[in-house]
Amino acid sequence: DISCGTAPHYLMTSSEMIPNGCTLAKCSPPIRNRENMQMLRESVTTGAVKILSSWHLAFEPRQKMLHSGDLIRGIGGINSMQTLVPACWTFCHKVGLGPEVMSALLSTAPAESLGLSDTKGKIRVGMIADLCVVDL
Repeated sequence: DISCGTAPHYLMTSSEMIPNGCTLAKCSPPIRNRENMQMLRESVTTGAVKILSSWHLAFEPRQKMLHSGDLIRGIGGINSMQTLVPACWTFCHKVGLGPEVMSALLSTAPAESLGLSDTKGKIRVGMIADLCVVDL
């Protein structure tokens, strides 16, 4: 099986928005240009990309070399676990996808991809519940 996913920072940020030497935005793959961001957005809205995740990389702010502009020594990755849900909501709202689509992108599709759909990914009697309450 092949699955395709992305992280919200690729849907909400383009390389044109990032100042030169901004180590905070260093990640792999790198954030691409506006045209690429738009194609990725279309892939999510049409269902070609079925999973949104944080691709979280925990680090201390000093490891990003924030004020140095040193892209070689600054650690790569986006510390985004805490912003996953708000960023996904913002994206889905912006492109007209409802909460049921957001739920599928964040839970149902990842559970299916990992072979966990018998126990995870849906709110249903007998399922393991990992819930997130959002105050819009």
